[in-house]
Amino acid sequence: MNQKHRVLVVDDDKEIAGVIEIYLKQAGLAVTVAYNGMEAL
Repeated sequence: MNQKHRVLVVDDDKEIAGVIEIYLKQAGLAVTVAYNGMEAL
């Protein structure tokens, strides 16, 4: 089984969330981004 680790990034600043998402994806992680707490739930 070859599963990627999943990461949830939550930040209300879309630019910061986007940069974090890029770095995590480059590290081989599966990334989901939410821009507020309710969206993250």
